[in-house]
Amino acid sequence: MFNNLTIKIFLLVEIAIISLSFDNILKIRSDDYIVYNLAYHELFNNKEALLLYDSTFVKKKLTVKSKLRETIQDSAIKMLYLEFNNLNEKSYKLPQEVEKETKLKLIHSLDSVTKSSNSPEEFWKNFAIHYPNFKGIAKVSKPAYYKNYSLVYMEYSINVLNGAGFFFVLEKQKEWKVIYREMVWVS
Repeated sequence: MFNNLTIKIFLLVEIAIISLSFDNILKIRSDDYIVYNLAYHELFNNKEALLLYDSTFVKKKLTVKSKLRETIQDSAIKMLYLEFNNLNEKSYKLPQEVEKETKLKLIHSLDSVTKSSNSPEEFWKNFAIHYPNFKGIAKVSKPAYYKNYSLVYMEYSINVLNGAGFFFVLEKQKEWKVIYREMVWVS
């Protein structure tokens, strides 16, 4: 019924599909947890419980800002930008471990809230009903690294007109610390 060539082609296609599936899962490194936690702590001081979409997200490319040039050397900035923009061209699935040591809880979708909402105000009322222990929603990028620097994006929405998006630059000497934070949008 099937010849050997057909079976081999079928197996190669299956292997390609499986490897594409694994490629879309974020390969997280131990520093990623620290970077996410520091960005979250910088915004909320670990006081607010937020839902975090379970996939990375960045809707715009990062551009060079003059204030950032004063913070770290030019060559490091350029490499961080290149790495950040390359890494975040596609979305990656975040592993459960991202929830460690923060009040972030991974969520795949908010369809249950969105379907029953006809306006942004109604969405947030329904959000409070469905998720009473959480203040809002957050999204993150995949962190980029160059030498002892890291760049990550985090955004959050807490109500109709209470949200913002930030880029964070972190530096590691003995430990990671936020050395620059830039708000790129606010509502």
